[in-house]
Amino acid sequence: MRISKHVSYKEGVYSRTALRLGIENIPSDEHLSTMKVTAEKIFEPLRN
Repeated sequence: MRISKHVSYKEGVYSRTALRLGIENIPSDEHLSTMKVTAEKIFEPLRN
């Protein structure tokens, strides 16, 4: 699954801290929507 053209879902939710502490880093639908907007508005211009 991709959050945007150049950002994968896995990349968006990866957290070493969450892994170390055993925290499930699964975004809610609202958070996923915000992640998509952030990826499009901030990360895509940097990666193009």
